[in-house]
Amino acid sequence: MSTQPEGLPLLSALCLLPSGAKIESLPEMIPSMERNVTATSLVLLRTGLAYQESGRIRILSPIRDFILAQYPPSERQLRDVGEFVMRLANRAHEYGDENSADMVQILTEEFANINAVLLHLWRTIPLVFTLDVCRMSSISLGHYAVATGYGDYGPLLRTSIATLRRWRGSGGSGSLTNSQDTDSVHRTRDEAKGIAQCLQMLGDILRKQSRLKEAAVIVTEARTAFEAIPDRLGAAHCAQSLAGILCRQYRYEEAAGLLTQARAAFEAIPDRFGATQCARDLGDVLRMQSRYDEAALLLTEARAAFDAMLHRLGAAQCLWGLGDILRMQCRFEEAAVRLTEARAAFDAISHRLGAAECLSGLGNILRSQSQYEEAAALLMEARAAFESIPYRFGAAQCAQDLGDVLCMLGRFEEAALVLTEAKAAFEAIPYRLGVAGCLSGLGNLLRSQLRYEEAVGLLMEARAAFEAIPDRFGAAQCARDLGGALRMQSRFEEAALVLTEAKAAFDAIPHRLGAAQCLWDLGTIFRTQSRYEEAVTLLTEARAVFDAIPGQSGAAMCIYALANILVDQSQYTEVSSMLQEAEEVFQHLGAKWELASCRQSLARLFVKQGQIPEARHMLYHAREIFEGMGLIPGWQSALQHWRSYTQTPRRRYFSVLSV
Repeated sequence: MSTQPEGLPLLSALCLLPSGAKIESLPEMIPSMERNVTATSLVLLRTGLAYQESGRIRILSPIRDFILAQYPPSERQLRDVGEFVMRLANRAHEYGDENSADMVQILTEEFANINAVLLHLWRTIPLVFTLDVCRMSSISLGHYAVATGYGDYGPLLRTSIATLRRWRGSGGSGSLTNSQDTDSVHRTRDEAKGIAQCLQMLGDILRKQSRLKEAAVIVTEARTAFEAIPDRLGAAHCAQSLAGILCRQYRYEEAAGLLTQARAAFEAIPDRFGATQCARDLGDVLRMQSRYDEAALLLTEARAAFDAMLHRLGAAQCLWGLGDILRMQCRFEEAAVRLTEARAAFDAISHRLGAAECLSGLGNILRSQSQYEEAAALLMEARAAFESIPYRFGAAQCAQDLGDVLCMLGRFEEAALVLTEAKAAFEAIPYRLGVAGCLSGLGNLLRSQLRYEEAVGLLMEARAAFEAIPDRFGAAQCARDLGGALRMQSRFEEAALVLTEAKAAFDAIPHRLGAAQCLWDLGTIFRTQSRYEEAVTLLTEARAVFDAIPGQSGAAMCIYALANILVDQSQYTEVSSMLQEAEEVFQHLGAKWELASCRQSLARLFVKQGQIPEARHMLYHAREIFEGMGLIPGWQSALQHWRSYTQTPRRRYFSVLSV
């Protein structure tokens, strides 16, 4: 080091960079040392003060802390490195544009360095750069952090706000800045605007972190500051941010009102991009209120506007919303196309959060189509993606959906663990809708384990939680599940009443699949009560709806139930072919419970026809599936399980198994 006078200055500069630097980029990064910087970096490597990893020269954390404290970079080195990282930060405005993939890769690689250098600059007194330059770069990188969910950007914004406030409090005395910033004494309006912009950005980041109460306080403060300046554009952006917070708090009407105000403000300015963002957000609010036709209209309008502006991120977000609407309308094939298209668009601009949302949506489509193994794989992948960002809200939602799928696969212990984890995560956020969903999932898990009393208690609690939010779809789904649990307790009148309410709720949303499932449940109750004519009418109506919704097991379930009614009435002619048709569908979809129940019914048919060896063979197959799902002994549990529709006395099965 003694032979290299630039060794310590370079070491000091590199200590600003927690992720190190590419050796070939050092001349551009520190132009004041351009001639000798490569040779000096090799000296640092030989002395062991630095090490090389993946083509980058790095300094160990303890050495960095010591050097920055004892031998901080000079103003010249700070200016060199600062200008370099600010050029990178200011590229964030390209995000979502046609050719932003390269920028995303660079900012992702250098995010920790940019964040660290900007933080150091804000803490350095006197400031090396003007307040405006620091603020603009900090806000630019903040937009990237909000859009991608990447990095912890809160400390930098809090530091910048504190420094800007100290500067205002000093009365422009110059104590916070060098002579280059003397003009800023007379720029009170810009100073107030800078603080407001940083406050709004901090609020947006807190919202992404699900810290909703803190976010609301800070964005409200920012909005008040913008209105006092006055700055219409900033105030409109704050109204839009507050609407996003209100949505997460289920205050949809208030959110829609704020977005309508913000949209009008953007149009009056005029700011076409802001107005389009508000149209997209209004579409999302309507989607969350199950007002699908209105939502689709707004999202289609917003997508066209984003396409015209060549803003790929906005267009991809609209595509995702349209795909989710189609999923909720049970138009699964169209939904899968939209979500696949949206995922490709997000991947093209390296938007990890959007791509993960699409994965989750595709997993839930497969779940609705009873393709549980494939659904579980996609949901696990999506959960891992959310956790890597990190985005705990998305990870918790995936865990909830995954728990429901694992329950359908009979992996009850795993399902209970995942749902409990998801519930704890939602409670910590807090997010009442997620908590209610997990309660519902745990209730259905207990129902699958034949623990009906406990299941009814949890499902009633979950239904009340959904109604309190209010969430119409969740409440309707919970009512349907509750009706199924009551049915298995032979509380038929209560079950029929709850299921009728659930069907009316699904019809009002509208949600065809949910309404058809309620018809199926009611038909099964009537069959249990030997009201065969009514049961056949309802099951036939349900089958017609299921037939119009491809890729799920509902139609096969109706065939299966209708076949069992024929067995009850000793009409065996068509039963075998009907059950075999249903069995093929269940086997193709990997629907284990349905498959085992179908084989159980085939065994019952064989018993009725005196074909005992065939009955025993089929019942053993059903037993293997049930036991593989954790119901031991499976063949006994199956007789009382909520998806077992056979009413033959158990002693008949005992005799079959003893042959």
